[in-house]
Amino acid sequence: MRSEVTLDELELRRVLGRFVTGVTVVTADVVGVPLGLTANSFTSVSMKPPLVLFCVHSSSRAKAGLQQAGGFAINILGADQEHISRQFARAGENRFADVPFHPGRTGAPILVGAVAYLECRTKAEFEGGDHLIVLGEVLEFGILRDTEPLAFLGGRYGQVRCPAPDDES
Repeated sequence: MRSEVTLDELELRRVLGRFVTGVTVVTADVVGVPLGLTANSFTSVSMKPPLVLFCVHSSSRAKAGLQQAGGFAINILGADQEHISRQFARAGENRFADVPFHPGRTGAPILVGAVAYLECRTKAEFEGGDHLIVLGEVLEFGILRDTEPLAFLGGRYGQVRCPAPDDES
């Protein structure tokens, strides 16, 4: 029988903070009302079929709306969009104030000025500790502008330099 391991949460946070993550805003349309939240817990899962996932804290007010919507968009932020990340991370305010968007195929808001987006239909949800893991099937996607992405490392924002594309000539 396995015994419960006790971990130092602060030290675990420091270790996990050594992993560079991208920054996204997850959006959805909940009966005509836009919903959005900042998330860096996003990853590609599969190419065939095209699947991605993100996680939302179980206590988040956005959780119920995301479950109701049945679809969502992942808006990948650029290095110049830290202010948007912070705006969508705050509680209790209109997160879409002064952030232009247009509805995607599922109605989920696609943020104007994002680096890229993926629009998804929710395929499955899993409880994972204190988070809900949301698996989505990619329906639409695109690159909106060619710029460096916003990154998060050690509790701070930054940017990652994209390598130059290989010369295919």
